Amino acid sequence: MAMQLKRIALSLCLLLLVSGCANHNIPIPDFTQGAGSKVALKSISINDRTSDPSFDSKRKLPFFGDLQAPIKQDTPFSKIVSNDINAYFQKSQNSVHGISVQIQIAEPYWTFTAEQRIPVLGLFAMGMDVEYGVYLRIQFEVEQNNKVLRTYLYDRVIKTTGKNMTEKDVEEGYQKLISTYRKEFFRQLDREFVERYF
Repeated sequence: MAMQLKRIALSLCLLLLVSGCANHNIPIPDFTQGAGSKVALKSISINDRTSDPSFDSKRKLPFFGDLQAPIKQDTPFSKIVSNDINAYFQKSQNSVHGISVQIQIAEPYWTFTAEQRIPVLGLFAMGMDVEYGVYLRIQFEVEQNNKVLRTYLYDRVIKTTGKNMTEKDVEEGYQKLISTYRKEFFRQLDREFVERYF
């Protein structure tokens, strides 16, 4: 029981400390499909609140239920998304169509489950996989001759799983989340945006 209480205390500390852990130097992927020559990236802006240094990533602990603990890095997730989108469209600079991209929400989190927070039940929850996810809301405006022709809104939560008992667990879970986001987001962008709109 004493060991479990120590683990719970550690997890509570992670809620306050991991949100400011070191930056992960994860390279921008080399996208194999991309937008080709169909559309050129005109501009990209970040309005994500978590990119604001004054944003408070610490959330109040609820009495019951799972807690989604925000992950705040030296490099905000919105900046990773911005770099990736630039890489995705980098081969298409001569198209008659341009797009303006606005990253409105890019909030990653890891989950501290209700079971892990209860000493007795926590004995059975030690080492279990928990949910990691990122809320994404990104708007794409297709333009021609400086006029907006159509708009595409990507508004979803991308999820994966990982451990959360140590800071290393959360770091590994975060890297896995980035990898999962890149696979799912750009596959969906190919299918739902580029193939349908151009």
